[in-house]
Amino acid sequence: MDTPTSRSVNRMAMWSFVVALGGFPLMIVGLVLGIPGIGLLVVALWVLAIVWGHLALGRIKRSNGTFRGKGFAIAGLCIGYGWLVIGVFGAVIAIPTVSQMRVTSQKTMNMNHLRQIVNASLLYAVENDEKLPSSLKDLTEILADPAVFVSTCSGKTPGELSQVDQWSDYTLVPNLTMADPTDSVLVYGDPECWGGDGGYIAFLGGNVAWFERDEFYRMVSGLPGGAGKRD
Repeated sequence: MDTPTSRSVNRMAMWSFVVALGGFPLMIVGLVLGIPGIGLLVVALWVLAIVWGHLALGRIKRSNGTFRGKGFAIAGLCIGYGWLVIGVFGAVIAIPTVSQMRVTSQKTMNMNHLRQIVNASLLYAVENDEKLPSSLKDLTEILADPAVFVSTCSGKTPGELSQVDQWSDYTLVPNLTMADPTDSVLVYGDPECWGGDGGYIAFLGGNVAWFERDEFYRMVSGLPGGAGKRD
């Protein structure tokens, strides 16, 4: 606690300014090293600077000129409030952006999984008189990584490869051959994984595309292993 000596600087005012400034190097370290916990520490420091700044201004005002340091307290308040406001606006902008980037990354990886299944199916056909696999299980000797059979949006843990057709997020259309049209549906994902908005379909020719819900169900309805439109 401050002892009123002749025109001494209020310690809370000083610490408000010092703590507010201390958030800058910590923020830079957090951004460079990518440590989320440091961001929370920086916010805590700026809140502390604001609290100390208000307390210091009150004490300085009540000291009748005994304490100095009003400038330090105001500086600490300005820095603390300023960066908190910037942080709030930054979070409002960044959170949706990061979320969208995450979904985009998931969809890209999901398309890669489907392409791997298509490529493995074509390789299987080369070795089996141009007959394409009748199930995903037929591909497990070519695709040994169980994660390939799981959509990135489901968060599902892959099971045993011997039972891949039971737990996979993908459905393979059986009874196709290399003589079928290249726009034949070969494999497709579970649209419910993407909130029912639609899903990905991979074709015999290697193309993988996204289709909105109604179009998706129209294309897979009636296929062997396919499904009708869900309400």
